[in-house]
Amino acid sequence: MKAKMEVKSFALKHLEYGDFYRAFDGWTFRDFKNDPRSLNDWVAFTTVMYCPMDGLVHCGLTHFSSDVLHVFDPSMEEFRSLGYQRIAEQYEVKIHRSLVMHDDGYIYGATALFHDINEANRAPGGRVFRYRPGGKDDIDLLGRPIPHTYIQSLALDRDSRRWQDVPRCGRPGLVLHFQLSQR
Repeated sequence: MKAKMEVKSFALKHLEYGDFYRAFDGWTFRDFKNDPRSLNDWVAFTTVMYCPMDGLVHCGLTHFSSDVLHVFDPSMEEFRSLGYQRIAEQYEVKIHRSLVMHDDGYIYGATALFHDINEANRAPGGRVFRYRPGGKDDIDLLGRPIPHTYIQSLALDRDSRRWQDVPRCGRPGLVLHFQLSQR
């Protein structure tokens, strides 16, 4: 007989809206930003990464308030914001498959945007950032690889100290390289 695995779940926020498609049919990016419930309580986990250096689970989120970077402490069973919203631009509402631990001691990440396509020229584009493990909220902004384009995912080439991403929004099919030593 196989042993059963115990699984626990932890919610950062609770937003009850029933049928998603019925509740939000026809909504635009601005509707979500202007509605207090969706602005503050709608959260989707879009990337998670366990960091053995600090024992925390680093969480990238979709969150319309731009509070998109949290850590979860499994020993305390609680979440804590790292305060990305203090440096965020209005369209930076998602970290999507973009948290990578590097052997230089930093966690690297990138932001995605979640706006309507007709706002692409107003949205400055996703940015690359880094921070040290430990749950502190000192975040270094490293740059914006391509204006008006969000960053879909990151992969780090540790040997060449380059990261690669798959940008989206008007630039399908691109893979770009970002040299860490130049920052």
